Amino acid sequence: MNPFKKEIIYIKTYENKVDLRHVNSGRQFKRESVNKFSNERLLIASVSIASAFLKEVLKEVFNNNLLDPKLVILIQPMEKVEGGISEVERMTFNDLVEQIGGKYVFVHDTCEELSDEMVKQITKTPILSI
Repeated sequence: MNPFKKEIIYIKTYENKVDLRHVNSGRQFKRESVNKFSNERLLIASVSIASAFLKEVLKEVFNNNLLDPKLVILIQPMEKVEGGISEVERMTFNDLVEQIGGKYVFVHDTCEELSDEMVKQITKTPILSI
């Protein structure tokens, strides 16, 4: 893995589970957390638990060779988005991405499945640098 190369990660979040795709390689990881990070109202109710869980999944993605790459992360809530994502929820997703080592974060607020090409297009111009 080249530490200077942008690594694009697409994370679809569900209640206590994620579907994560490493866009560069096309590898996909569907994992459910043993520890609950969601509750009845919030998809990410515990950032610390969600962060620890996602760090473990990222270790799998990079075979424990995460040498501070430029992680570009598109995170997409797939549940509990009735009425749209609030500013507080966006801040929670931004904080979560920062805690897992993301350098750039994109929060996508539709529940449509995104292709790798769509993810690359959305992440082309960083909105928020962490």
